[in-house]
Amino acid sequence: MILCVWTVGMDSSDNFEIIGVLMLRSKDKETWLRAFRDKKLHLRELKRADKRRISGRMLSLLRDGWKESDALCIITHVKEVRSNIRRQVKKYIPSSKLENTIRKAVFSILLEEVKRRIGAESFELNIDKEITLLAKAYSPEIKYVVGGISHLADIIAWSNLRRRDELRTRFKGAITEIIIRDRLEEHLKRILKIS
Repeated sequence: MILCVWTVGMDSSDNFEIIGVLMLRSKDKETWLRAFRDKKLHLRELKRADKRRISGRMLSLLRDGWKESDALCIITHVKEVRSNIRRQVKKYIPSSKLENTIRKAVFSILLEEVKRRIGAESFELNIDKEITLLAKAYSPEIKYVVGGISHLADIIAWSNLRRRDELRTRFKGAITEIIIRDRLEEHLKRILKIS
């Protein structure tokens, strides 16, 4: 049995356009969960004031480097990429095959980014139900937990979308934004053999 030093939470918004990622030491997982114990709901289910309060707390902790944590917001531009690939492909590709290929590519890039950031090949993966579609497309054997700290990653995705100005000033350094549009498109071109 491999003991995982890291726990990684992922949550997707807007049909994989934005993916929040929280990386933390596994020993600190329970501390993080206790800090947000009553917040197991997705932010979309809360009132505006509650969303801002929860988001502010999360961003403050991340900015201050609490418990060796790291947060990413992956911007995929998957709708735009899908459209570009459709235009460039010379032969017909069934929609289901293209979707599966896109999901596999997005998840591959996500894993690559996480492994690079934490410097480890293995970690405990906590994902929301949407991300399970990516994980299953990538590999049916991949091990993950639905839930866990994925609701904390939801706070990251929401914060990056709704508090962009504050992320440049008050909460600078709390979340690293990574736009993968070009990488995703190149990855798909290689897989689908588009020149």
